[in-house]
Amino acid sequence: MNQFKNDCSVFEYTHSGKKYYEVKVQKKDKFGNQRKKSSRFTNSGKRISSLTGVNQVKLRLKEEIKALVDQRTLYTWQTWVDNCITKMRKQGLKESTLMDYVGVLSKWVDPSWNHKLLTDISREDAQKYLGSYLINKNATNWTRRSLQKKLHRLFEMAMDEGEITQNPARGIIIHADKDSGIAFSSTEVQILLEKAKAINHPYYPHWVIALLTGMRNGELFALSYRQIDFDAGTIFVNEQYTSKDGLHYPKRGKERTIDLGPELKSFIQDLRASIGPQSQNLWKYEFQTTEVDEMIGKRKTGRKISKDIGTRIPVLKDDLVLPRMRSWTLGAQAKELREFCRKIGIREAKFHDLRATHITNLLSNGVSISKVMRQVGHSRMQTTDAYHRLAGVEIKGITENLGFSVPVPEEDHDGKVIDLFSRKASSK
Repeated sequence: MNQFKNDCSVFEYTHSGKKYYEVKVQKKDKFGNQRKKSSRFTNSGKRISSLTGVNQVKLRLKEEIKALVDQRTLYTWQTWVDNCITKMRKQGLKESTLMDYVGVLSKWVDPSWNHKLLTDISREDAQKYLGSYLINKNATNWTRRSLQKKLHRLFEMAMDEGEITQNPARGIIIHADKDSGIAFSSTEVQILLEKAKAINHPYYPHWVIALLTGMRNGELFALSYRQIDFDAGTIFVNEQYTSKDGLHYPKRGKERTIDLGPELKSFIQDLRASIGPQSQNLWKYEFQTTEVDEMIGKRKTGRKISKDIGTRIPVLKDDLVLPRMRSWTLGAQAKELREFCRKIGIREAKFHDLRATHITNLLSNGVSISKVMRQVGHSRMQTTDAYHRLAGVEIKGITENLGFSVPVPEEDHDGKVIDLFSRKASSK
């Protein structure tokens, strides 16, 4: 059956041998956009099996479609944020990303927004929030820029769903100076490793492998002997570990193979001979899809939606390469490096700066950007190019091509050296 009356359609379908109904409602808004709503479930969440149920659902959908057409959204800012988090989780975003959204938005929330309808948030509201409100709260420019990006994405999702017609955060630009970190010089690397080895620092193996591979901290944490092919001279980086997401694919889901040079190969073999493979109980998410009631705020819509539910599954890793320390598990590796750098008198660096040192040293020694990109897992040349500038490769040797030079000291007939830059010499 396909009944059509005005702006409402009713369709029959079969499920498990029984006949049910689906109701669809559509109407154009004042902008000429077609707004559509459909449901196969009654207000109590059961499949529609009678014409009485059809009429009940029809009334509900007409109310919802009228709210859309009149731009009277059913969502407040807070309920929309909750809805977006659910949608992004279903789309497969990492839990750490979702936790970042929830944490940052909760910390810097403007309380006046929480119960405000999406359609009542204007561009002026967004500018005031990202400007004077956050500045008065002592938010850094980086925090404000991060919040602008998050707001922009959430409002774009609202536009895609037909909840609003304009994005209040679009076009608002917040400038923040990029912290490019530091890259150790060859001398600093030498001092770091020699001093660490002399006192048998517990992080010495971690710093060596980080400097020789450019691997990220999470990749080093999950590095196992199964990933190392000593014969082929390669390391296959196919997973990393973080406290928020457990074991998972490397950044952006990109596996890669990196070079295991002779020096690193010998170092890892010696490490295995001295301490053997390490063991640690880790975990990973295992997702299962299930049907749940769709909620808008605290109200059930009567529809069922699919939702991915993540369950932590314990994983015992018994062939890990690097020594396990409590401070590393707790994420204190950056603090340990900074404190040691301070003690030995070199520039204080973050753990991630060891990766920057690896990259800049490769570039400084003439390795092509494309090869460096493959080695460290960059997907965009602009990312590697930032390290390219940090290494000074673009300008190295450029002054040798100038068309002039500084005069060098010359000897006069008496064997005296003339100082070309002295006032007396210039007056002769």
